[in-house]
Amino acid sequence: DTTTTLTTAGRAPFDVRPYLDRGIFVRLKNIGLFKLAHVEHGTVSWPGGLDIAPETLWLKSTDIKTQAPVT
Repeated sequence: DTTTTLTTAGRAPFDVRPYLDRGIFVRLKNIGLFKLAHVEHGTVSWPGGLDIAPETLWLKSTDIKTQAPVT
């Protein structure tokens, strides 16, 4: 489902799906809210104070070609 995949720095996808059942991220199951994603303070953010830490985006991204973790 491409609606739950973010692209970090144009280089590696970050799959949000594992986070959608955790804490405040449950709210992102609302596709209308999810589509309001924007970059703020160097990371992906949504209205209401939702964001994903930039280090999480980096550490949990996968290489587009190999699907291996980015190192």
